[in-house]
Amino acid sequence: MSTAPSTPARKRSPLQVLKTDLKIWSSHWQTISGGTIMRCGWCVEDQPLSAAGRPFVHAPDCPAPEGAAVYPWHALAALLGRLPAVKE
Repeated sequence: MSTAPSTPARKRSPLQVLKTDLKIWSSHWQTISGGTIMRCGWCVEDQPLSAAGRPFVHAPDCPAPEGAAVYPWHALAALLGRLPAVKE
């Protein structure tokens, strides 16, 4: 049996966390029609950009998991707000 201490988990960089979060978001949502319509990946209901301030309405039998974004446009905006700064 080894008595060596376990290796501490490496802290993930903000960019690594953002990549993971974007992958999760994009597994749930799609933008279509030139990015002006949000579509649920489970029930295929749509929401136009003009309705971004209202909760997304899923089909009654939508199997979206608990915790799926209620305001997917704002969830996307929050993710994109975490992009690294432009370096000139």
